[in-house]
Amino acid sequence: PLATFHRDPGDRCECLVVATTLVLTHRIAVIFHDPVESSGHSTHLPERKGDGAFWTEELFCDELNSLVQHLGIQDDFYILGHPW
Repeated sequence: PLATFHRDPGDRCECLVVATTLVLTHRIAVIFHDPVESSGHSTHLPERKGDGAFWTEELFCDELNSLVQHLGIQDDFYILGHPW
């Protein structure tokens, strides 16, 4: 599977929808991850806005690890990050 991630808090994963063609052309599952700080449909933490001590690389790695473990794909997946 391909796990897609975006990092821009002002954007949502719609910019990565083009990756869905992989489902049809190569039968690759595509997972869209909406990070916790995004403006998409995930939980917002307005009390953490601007809190650089909270928004760390470790937090995003923990999100990734939780997602792939939950899906059972931790040993075999690809990542497409934008605009990492």
